[in-house]
Amino acid sequence: MTFSRSGGVAAVPGLRVHATVSFDASGGTVSAGDYSRSMSAGEAAALAASARHAMADMRARPPSSAGARDAFVYRFSIAADDRNVMLTLVDDGLPRPEPEQRLLDWARAEAAAIAGQRP
Repeated sequence: MTFSRSGGVAAVPGLRVHATVSFDASGGTVSAGDYSRSMSAGEAAALAASARHAMADMRARPPSSAGARDAFVYRFSIAADDRNVMLTLVDDGLPRPEPEQRLLDWARAEAAAIAGQRP
């Protein structure tokens, strides 16, 4: 799975993030440039479940194209069932289904950690 964050106030380049998430039997790893973090098996399983459920929800209803001004936009590329699914979530503060919210919350925290470790 990959995810990216773009947008935000004035779309400052230093706030952009692109990361790769790999899953394995012991959990997983998030990597972005010099940033790398191991995930526990529980965190990796919860993230994978949120991604699967969010994908199912997105197939059931189209995503909103409306976005809030200066909101971060998170784009996910999720490989599952021999296909690649693209998912876009706008961090606009509006209510969303729980799997999407869990995925967005995880990406928001991870993107902040990645951006925060930059010089």
